[in-house]
Amino acid sequence: MQMKKKYPLSLTKQIIIDIPFDEIENGKVYAYDELIIKYINGEDEYILFKDFVVTGFNLIESLFQKALANSLKIDHSKFPKGIGYEWVVISHAIAEEEIELEDITSPYRLWTTPSYLARSTWIYNDGEKSYIEISPEYRWDYNDPEEGECFESFDSFVERYDCLENIEIDKEILEEILNEIEEVAKKIYY
Repeated sequence: MQMKKKYPLSLTKQIIIDIPFDEIENGKVYAYDELIIKYINGEDEYILFKDFVVTGFNLIESLFQKALANSLKIDHSKFPKGIGYEWVVISHAIAEEEIELEDITSPYRLWTTPSYLARSTWIYNDGEKSYIEISPEYRWDYNDPEEGECFESFDSFVERYDCLENIEIDKEILEEILNEIEEVAKKIYY
């Protein structure tokens, strides 16, 4: 018998990352079950990740450890409009087959969603502080608009681009979340 477990991880008093997944009877978690991670801030709710349990947990573990070690320092000259904006530009260039661009965003990529959800989540250090950035992605590089869906050109999208959230995360919160994730990761069953 499977039980649905919820792991609400508080980033701040108002903002949580909700990680529900199925846990099997003996307390283990199937590595290749689907994991959906949500961001919740009052009325705002976004899916941040939709993939395998093992992938989601490995990314959190790896990148939170790097953030705690302050090894995800951001160079603001490379990201004047944020990491997400640069990814949108790079991703579009790749889609347009201008693939000589280097992806300078990859060290900071925490999660991405399927293209129809169009979200990316980044983690980085600025000085001694850690941040999580949630950004929109351009939906139509690889997909045609659905019937009745409002299409937006890439130029229009980047002109009005704005990061969805940029959240400062206390070191103690990062440590708490990492400890919880490491405990759950021990239960992953392959």
